[in-house]
Amino acid sequence: MTPKPLWTPSPERVAAAGITRYLEWLKRERGLTFVDYESLWHWSVTDVEAFWKSIWDFGGVIAHAPYQRVLSERRMPGAKWFEGATLNYAEHALAHARDRGADSAIVCQSETRSRVEVSWNELAAQVGALTTTLKHLGVESGDDLLGVPKGVYELVHPGGNLGAEGGALTVNVIA
Repeated sequence: MTPKPLWTPSPERVAAAGITRYLEWLKRERGLTFVDYESLWHWSVTDVEAFWKSIWDFGGVIAHAPYQRVLSERRMPGAKWFEGATLNYAEHALAHARDRGADSAIVCQSETRSRVEVSWNELAAQVGALTTTLKHLGVESGDDLLGVPKGVYELVHPGGNLGAEGGALTVNVIA
């Protein structure tokens, strides 16, 4: 006996789903049609490279240097994905900031701070200002950065806009 689903999405919700857009894109761009989720999953695990290349292309990944192969070493651990490609995390994170404008990009609250909301416009401006400051200070791609953020949302790492490697050190004092 097959159990009855606890919930089924409405046709409108299915039509608006990311996987629906992806399936339509696969049909239009690659001529691939999948009758159900299981057939898509089967393709994703039997033609791994084609699946992940399609995810890369569908997602509009912006690479500043192209990859040589989707998967150069097919073993776990140690798989090497999109080797040679260089990406900018901040560029991708803020790619649609203009479209989202005043919408909330970050909402946070902590034990020591009231609720903070940062819009996409504010976040893009803050990342731009920090990027300019870091460039002025001589930070370049490949440099290592360490930040001691003053709060919660500052943990979002805008140093990645320069290609610098970053980390955050949080200080917790236990009395």
